[in-house]
Amino acid sequence: MARRLLVVLPLAVSALRASWPAAVPHRAHAAPLATAWPVPRRARAAAPLASAADDLLFDEGPAPPAPPRSNSVFTSQLPAVRYTSDDWWRNIRSIPRSTVFQRIAPHLAANVFVCVLVTYLRVTGAIFALPALPHQLTGAFLGLLVTFRTNSAYARFWEARCIWGQVMGACRALAISATTFVAPRAPEQGQELFDAVRLYPVALARACKPESDQPEGAGAIEVCQRIYKSIAAASRKRPLDDDDDDNFYSLQLANLASQTDRLVDAVGDVCRIMRTPLPLSYSRHTSRFLSIWSFTLPFVLVDAIGWMATVPTYTIICWMLFGIEDVGLQIEQPFSATEGNQGAYDASLPVDALAAGVVRQIDCISALECSTD
Repeated sequence: MARRLLVVLPLAVSALRASWPAAVPHRAHAAPLATAWPVPRRARAAAPLASAADDLLFDEGPAPPAPPRSNSVFTSQLPAVRYTSDDWWRNIRSIPRSTVFQRIAPHLAANVFVCVLVTYLRVTGAIFALPALPHQLTGAFLGLLVTFRTNSAYARFWEARCIWGQVMGACRALAISATTFVAPRAPEQGQELFDAVRLYPVALARACKPESDQPEGAGAIEVCQRIYKSIAAASRKRPLDDDDDDNFYSLQLANLASQTDRLVDAVGDVCRIMRTPLPLSYSRHTSRFLSIWSFTLPFVLVDAIGWMATVPTYTIICWMLFGIEDVGLQIEQPFSATEGNQGAYDASLPVDALAAGVVRQIDCISALECSTD
């Protein structure tokens, strides 16, 4: 029997190893998702609709290999980095390095100091304890205040992302129409229109930055004026004597003007989000409420859970509450990019990366149009 086990056991282990699923690489080492391929330098040189936006965005090295012909032209330039249940241990280990913890550390340290002092004085009998009922009643209202503020801030973050989504759609539509309808009949105006559309995402990204030297998106508005002028110049190029063709061409120019209106509206929407914060009275009252509630909480915990568990329990409670409040403060301004947040959705939108992705997609549209000629 023992000999049979010695023979069967290695075979069973080998079978288990062969049937075990291959280890899934972590997302940091996994292959990137499908992205919009940048146009090779050779293809860009051959394209009739080129522009000067490369000097603002890219420092080209050797020409990359030709991209496969697929629908990846219209995919996002940024991989969707999402939280998974496998990241829980990594997130716990990275608490001391997290941006939220570093921002709330002074406030948290002050509260912990007060908690230690109150615990010592209570143990020595120098101060009295507070009943738990007031904190139980007011804790529900505090949770509503903090949650509502965080939800309001996230609504601003999502609105900003929707604005950039509309910009991407409008720029694609303008680029396709410029190469399909305008360029064959008015090449000069088509090139001017295409160049202006290609510059718009960069100008809007600059307008999204709080330290921008262009008040109220002046650079993006100037680009929109160039688009309007190109459309007006193209409208004076009568295609043929055929009335039906003339009407169709006029309809497409009207559609171009409508898409440009969306770009103008996007500038106003971006400036509105940047110039209009959440009401300061609401934010200040929430901060005062949270500070008073947390500073008086040690008077309740000492007698409720004992002096040994008061400090660690109080520290965890304050870290949770202060962290939720700080997350709302960070995402309230979705365009305030922080260090290390240039290519991922952390606390703000990576507007530079979004603009670069739109420009690459426009270049791909130009390359596809040239390849079909």
